[in-house]
Amino acid sequence: QRFLTTGAWPTAVHVTFTWGDSASYAYGKLQRMKDFGMWKLGTINKYAGPTPPALAAGGAEDEELRRMSDRRYLLVTSEVDVPPPVPYNKEDYDQRSWQHVAWQERVRDKLQRALAIAVVLNRTVILPRFHCYCDRYFYRLEGCMIPGGHHATKLPFVCPFDHIFDTSHWYEQPQHITATGVGQAFRTLGFEGHLYGDELRRAPQISNSRARLHVRDRSSALADDAGAAAAARARPDQPALVVEVASGSTDGELRSAAAKAQHVHIMEVALTDASDMFGAWASKRDSDDFHRLVMHLFGLRVAYCQKECRFEATMYESVRKKQRDPCVWLDGLAKLKAIPDVASAGPRSVARRE
Repeated sequence: QRFLTTGAWPTAVHVTFTWGDSASYAYGKLQRMKDFGMWKLGTINKYAGPTPPALAAGGAEDEELRRMSDRRYLLVTSEVDVPPPVPYNKEDYDQRSWQHVAWQERVRDKLQRALAIAVVLNRTVILPRFHCYCDRYFYRLEGCMIPGGHHATKLPFVCPFDHIFDTSHWYEQPQHITATGVGQAFRTLGFEGHLYGDELRRAPQISNSRARLHVRDRSSALADDAGAAAAARARPDQPALVVEVASGSTDGELRSAAAKAQHVHIMEVALTDASDMFGAWASKRDSDDFHRLVMHLFGLRVAYCQKECRFEATMYESVRKKQRDPCVWLDGLAKLKAIPDVASAGPRSVARRE
């Protein structure tokens, strides 16, 4: 990320310190390049059909624009309030690691509902920017960054995807997941990183075709169309078409509310609104199938160990020798709760989800 602070675009990049490759493809390296606008060969999705050889040889621009136009997107916008890092204290050196873990758990809880909305509305999700308070590294960290990293960037920084997810899990899912309706939908729709919204601006017919999903409490009245249009005119950066969705909606209610905007290429939703908006699946089968998908996508364990702590040659040696674990761990599934089905959700609350 050094070019973000120097303003100098690199001549060449060595894609190293990446995770998330599989036996079939170097997904970690692919996604790292896409994370920072350095991948120009279009989307890798083996379920979208092959690129014709003539186009793959160099004339793929029109084909890629066509594929962009054929798809519909859910653009998830990032958290607005990203707090600063806690001060680094050598006597209590794990505070920043715990801040990072707590933030990732909070974001995951909201993100799974944004993914559910994308599946329900049959749209390819464009993920938000993710922020990290700690680097992912295979050895000791200095103030939660790789040694020397504080010269290149500042905390919190925009996370490379493979810092907080296993990239290969997002490109490849096992048969017991893809055999379900929910799993098949996600496999077909795929996902894109946060810069893909900028990529869509190459095609105004796509980027200008927008609507915004907005959550409302069930106790409040729908804003009338004239009021929504006036608000949009006051904020020209916002889509003119606003779709009001009740807090805690089921998949069926969400689908009905968004029907008037099904023609637009891009629906936008804030991460927090997505969390409040989607309350339950209508069927237990869809709830269970989606939870299995999310468990696969979010499954990851990462250790954060500061240079001040004492451990053997590597952080994992201490664990093997059954000594006290010197690391703070991010467990991607630790506090993740399944989105319930209607029967088990109980009475709905109009209060916003925390």
